[in-house]
Amino acid sequence: MTSTRESVVEVKKLPNEFYAEIVCEAVNVSEKRFVAALDAVATCLFVLDGAQGAQFSADPKQRRVTFGFVLVAEDELAAGREASNLARTALHASGGATPSWTGNFRVVESSQKLLVTA
Repeated sequence: MTSTRESVVEVKKLPNEFYAEIVCEAVNVSEKRFVAALDAVATCLFVLDGAQGAQFSADPKQRRVTFGFVLVAEDELAAGREASNLARTALHASGGATPSWTGNFRVVESSQKLLVTA
């Protein structure tokens, strides 16, 4: 009698790494008030879990802020959702109005780019 042993190898798919960028525009906010809030937004952003290495820039004339994140996610949609959540949280923590954050800011551009595939 012979026996055969089968070995089972479990393959786990690792998530992919994306660069996700969110551009938000302040609405109903003066340029002066917008500029005054920038330090608070940046400070809040850089202490968020998941936002390590985040990029942040601002254009006071257009009252726009750009958030950039390198994120590990299953797909582009998940990366976009996480980037949006991080940007919204930074705006909220700095004094922006959540849950009606879209009353003070609106997303004008969003993009995700695959950096590394698992």
